[in-house]
Amino acid sequence: MPYVESNGASFQFMAPIPWGKFPTVAEHQLARQRLQFMANIGRASNTIDAYGRAVQDHLRFCAAEGTDPLLARADTVAFWIKSMLDRPIRRPSRAPWRAGTGLANATIQQRLVAVRSFYEYLVEDGLREQNPVRRGQLGRGGRRPLRRVEQAPWVAADIDVARDSAAGGATLHAGTVPAPTSPPPTSSRAAAD
Repeated sequence: MPYVESNGASFQFMAPIPWGKFPTVAEHQLARQRLQFMANIGRASNTIDAYGRAVQDHLRFCAAEGTDPLLARADTVAFWIKSMLDRPIRRPSRAPWRAGTGLANATIQQRLVAVRSFYEYLVEDGLREQNPVRRGQLGRGGRRPLRRVEQAPWVAADIDVARDSAAGGATLHAGTVPAPTSPPPTSSRAAAD
């Protein structure tokens, strides 16, 4: 939609998006329109980047599964979530308790929000009847689905605890760590007494 100024000059306002980062989104007309709309209304560049990566990932998953994103169902989204949970991690994690596979919970949640937003856009424009990315509706059996994928907390291995205890005890007995002393006086007056 061109914007026409009073002097007759017209131009198309488009906030810049690095489409090279999201080639699949750039090729998909509706996904491209949605991301461009978000940029045009002033969303932060980091938000555009995160949403672009999320929709890019979802569109690629749909293509690999042979599913048209306009016809994707909740089970397609569930399989996509499963693929994110099972995906090998490309770079080593800074968190030693993380397993060797799967995206972090925060990443999965962020991607779900972005793809839910994309499908809401399609519903609002009448291109879909409902959003396949559900918002914690009651599932079968009346139980609420988990909002997050829970991970077990990190627990030190028994061998690590034994090694650290042995090392600490050895240095204490070897005299490298001073034995505890009585606490210092609390004031100069107490020291003079």
